[in-house]
Amino acid sequence: MSGSADLDFIRFYLKDYPPTDATGSLQEAYGPRLIGTGEFGYNIDQINRVIEKLRKKPDTRRAAITLLESSDLEPSQKEAPCTIGLQFIRRRERLHLVAMMRSNDAYLGFPHDVFCLR
Repeated sequence: MSGSADLDFIRFYLKDYPPTDATGSLQEAYGPRLIGTGEFGYNIDQINRVIEKLRKKPDTRRAAITLLESSDLEPSQKEAPCTIGLQFIRRRERLHLVAMMRSNDAYLGFPHDVFCLR
């Protein structure tokens, strides 16, 4: 939620985060895509947009965040976000999160996503 794509920051929480040869910033990191920090061209704060939508219309089905972009699937890209989208839905006076996954593995991906999406 810091909006950071800094690999050292991420590795503090996930010591063995792949790719092992990566240095600096990770283009596939969720932070800039969620918060719109301007890094890698992401300028829309999707978190605040969702909050605004839910405040204006609590039962909206448009409280959604997109993490995957078509450029992530280019052959030149080594990695792509595993979580491709998030939707926030209000049911019975409670807010639910639906996460759409492109890929996930039980050893590295799942613990990472539980930490990020809890």
